Amino acid sequence: MTRLGPELLERGAQGRLKLVLQYGVGLEGVDIDAASDRARVRVARIPSEKTGNAVSTAEMGVYLALAARRRHNQMQQSIAERRLGSPTGGALFESSVLIVGWGAIGRAMAVRLQAFGCALSATKRSPWAADGESDRCGVSLHDVCTTSDTQAYHALIGRADVVCICCTQDESNKGMINSEFLAAMKRGAALVNVARGGLFNHDDVLDALNSGQLGYL
Repeated sequence: MTRLGPELLERGAQGRLKLVLQYGVGLEGVDIDAASDRARVRVARIPSEKTGNAVSTAEMGVYLALAARRRHNQMQQSIAERRLGSPTGGALFESSVLIVGWGAIGRAMAVRLQAFGCALSATKRSPWAADGESDRCGVSLHDVCTTSDTQAYHALIGRADVVCICCTQDESNKGMINSEFLAAMKRGAALVNVARGGLFNHDDVLDALNSGQLGYL
């Protein structure tokens, strides 16, 4: 997770540095413009698809979604305090789940959540296929929209019992999980993040947790 900025890249390029290879998907720590335009250093990454990374991350996302619906931490505390029956927890079955980001990880997570009987929706930056099928990987999605369609996007956020963040991070979406996003969520809903921490405005998330607007993170 070391930050590779212009100065470091240019110093490397003066020596033997020809390639920066990120062991993983995210490249937010690398100044790609500085690498390609000024230092003439190639930048690459290991894709999540066909490497096992997407499946592994998707499984973790499902685990976290289950823990959120079951109120795992609160149940663990109630057992420690010899209290039974509170909280009762919920199920993924028939829960409304929104996947934000329809890359390899988002798609892999949707395939697995579908087996739980969730009502799945998804949103992404790019337009959805006009035929309504070819880019959905066989997953039955109740609703889709682009993140640029603010009204539709907020409507999907507001209906979800669980919002799963599966998108990449760059300068355009840093801090996107902010007070506006959180206010659009159903009160008490859960937020599952298998993406980058930089997508979150930490102060806004903490305020939402303390107020009860955000039920589980």
